[in-house]
Amino acid sequence: MPPTPMDLVPLALFCFTMTVTPGPNNIVLTASGANHGYRSCLPHILGALVSLPVMCVLVGVGLGRLFLAWPVLHTVLDVVGSAYMLWLAWKITRFSGQLGPAGAQGAARPLTFGQAAVFQWLNPKCWMMYIGAVSLFTTGGAGMFTEVLVIAALFAAMVLPCFSAWALLGVGVGRFLNTRPRVLAFNWTLALSLVASLVLAHVPAAAG
Repeated sequence: MPPTPMDLVPLALFCFTMTVTPGPNNIVLTASGANHGYRSCLPHILGALVSLPVMCVLVGVGLGRLFLAWPVLHTVLDVVGSAYMLWLAWKITRFSGQLGPAGAQGAARPLTFGQAAVFQWLNPKCWMMYIGAVSLFTTGGAGMFTEVLVIAALFAAMVLPCFSAWALLGVGVGRFLNTRPRVLAFNWTLALSLVASLVLAHVPAAAG
């Protein structure tokens, strides 16, 4: 049966917490906001807004079970996703910062709509939060598809405000990045944070 209003409170809190806490999307958006402004982050945010609910629904209707049946598929996705995140970390170090037209010329740009849509499928945090949500907040009965749609809708509702908050945080920080050394230090810090998030995502698997 569909979730009741009381069921939606813990589910909404779970969706908000998982979306707003630091992760690959938020790190990249902070870097993009600091170096290129909020408007440049909109393609990334919109790409995630379209891709994430689709991913949630597919996880809910059995994609997670497919990985359990054929672990090699998950391994391939993990390798590709890890490589893509390392590329994003390198890309962040290539941001020039808002140091005038000359400084921005030829600099790495934020993710496009298509790149952001693909990125969600390669992001370990997305897989963990959707599998967790489906495991915790669905009954497995006849109404499971409706439950999954509710979860997907709530996650989608969190994308714009939560991702925008991180992008705007970057915009605020960017006002202090008025020298080349500060820009480089900030970008390298975020790039290393992205690599750290990738390492931490694999720690439970390694420990198990």
